[in-house]
Amino acid sequence: MVLNIEQIKKLTVGAVEIEQTADGIYFYKMKKCQIEAFYALSEILGFRAKTTTGIRLDFETDSKFLSFNIKGGTKFEYLIDGVYCGTIPDACVRIGLSAPCRVTLCFPSHEIGVIDNVELSDGASVVRHKFDKKALFIGDSITQGWNSGIDTLSYAYRTSFALNYDSVIQGVGGAYYHASTFADSGFEPDVVIVAYGTNDVNHFKTQGEMIEQLRSYLGKVKETYASSKIYAISPIWVSGGSEEKRMGNLWESYALIADEIEKCGVEHIRGLDLVPHERRYFADDLHPNKDGFGEYAGNLVEIIR
Repeated sequence: MVLNIEQIKKLTVGAVEIEQTADGIYFYKMKKCQIEAFYALSEILGFRAKTTTGIRLDFETDSKFLSFNIKGGTKFEYLIDGVYCGTIPDACVRIGLSAPCRVTLCFPSHEIGVIDNVELSDGASVVRHKFDKKALFIGDSITQGWNSGIDTLSYAYRTSFALNYDSVIQGVGGAYYHASTFADSGFEPDVVIVAYGTNDVNHFKTQGEMIEQLRSYLGKVKETYASSKIYAISPIWVSGGSEEKRMGNLWESYALIADEIEKCGVEHIRGLDLVPHERRYFADDLHPNKDGFGEYAGNLVEIIR
């Protein structure tokens, strides 16, 4: 039983737009106007905005197998009944299933994942997994899950799984508060989590310019998602925090970001409280490793609960 595009759309989580072309089915984590805005800032940000971070097929089925063709991307991961089973190495995939079960097929977080010819057993039942709430994650490379090793070990994925969120994860490596990149996703989240600030001190010439963009961005988030619970996470601990940046000491700039978040009237989550201030939780000077992401997600889940 080959699933048609409408059936695939119903089973998809994390995409705000889906389109079928002669090359395969494309999934987008943000609106095309947002992708264009990121391209206007830089080519690399535009590409990262197009990657399929957080997009997955998530469904319950009694099928004996799942098969599909990979037309783009090299790192698809899959979970059965919520347990990570591996990364798919081949372009033509057939996964045996012990029915009934929940299947979660996760697209590459750092590439553009494209598939077609999705097939289940003839006559099999298939229904989208039932979630408790909807959440929108907005952020930079940490939200995208850089250096997590396994993409689904990012804090955004782990938080989504722990809280049973139907989530859209708009992580863009290198991104920062810039009002031009925000747009109504068409998604109606119960919870919005914004986690910018880490890159801002390297992209703006002055603290005043940085804060102006922060206020404008969060103002748009509040206006668009007025009925949602909105959190903004200030930057997490990084080694080398005493370094002088373009606009001064890093910690001073981070403290200013935290202060302005609270002034904007959204709930502030202190990033400094999320990951222990120890190098063993980091893959480099900036990004948590899988253990650091575990600490990040675990603490964030407790705060939200």
